[in-house]
Amino acid sequence: MDAQPDQAMIEPQDRYRAHPEPTGEERETAWRELIAAAREIGSRAPDVTEDELTEMIGEAIRAVRSQRR
Repeated sequence: MDAQPDQAMIEPQDRYRAHPEPTGEERETAWRELIAAAREIGSRAPDVTEDELTEMIGEAIRAVRSQRR
């Protein structure tokens, strides 16, 4: 089986292209990195309420959808 490339070595434009699902330790590592990134992002806005966050996410989704039409 071919080894997955190190995420740090993947070009930014290729990072989110379809790829085989990670398994085993790769999957656990990817999950830990995702959670760490989410926590770091969340720490940038400690005073935002969950309701405000939900509204901002909804606003972003509506903006993206309106651009697709």
